[in-house]
Amino acid sequence: MYDKRVILSSEVKADIEQFLARARETDCPWSGARIIPVHVRRNIKLAEAPSYGKTIFEYEPKCNGAEDYRTVAEYIHSQTGADLKGQAEAVVIGEDETGESDIEVTVEQAEASGEVKG
Repeated sequence: MYDKRVILSSEVKADIEQFLARARETDCPWSGARIIPVHVRRNIKLAEAPSYGKTIFEYEPKCNGAEDYRTVAEYIHSQTGADLKGQAEAVVIGEDETGESDIEVTVEQAEASGEVKG
């Protein structure tokens, strides 16, 4: 989760950028990794959805968090040109009420809710 008002978010992003810059000079698996230029805003609905046993797309599909994750999926799709149908491995991670990351949405779940079209 990214919140431009919180210094920690900027510090973590800077640390990751430095780490990836150093990794580019190696042959490690993440040497070609990039940071997605889309921020997922903090949103209480992202924390509430898992407690109801739902994805954010089922719980509150029009909230900022759902819109941001949809934008992330669209960005990845546009960069990879991948056909998203049947890709159960694709996962979106969110934040629960304790601040821990644990919301997982497979492409199949998103397709079933009509939020992602392959």
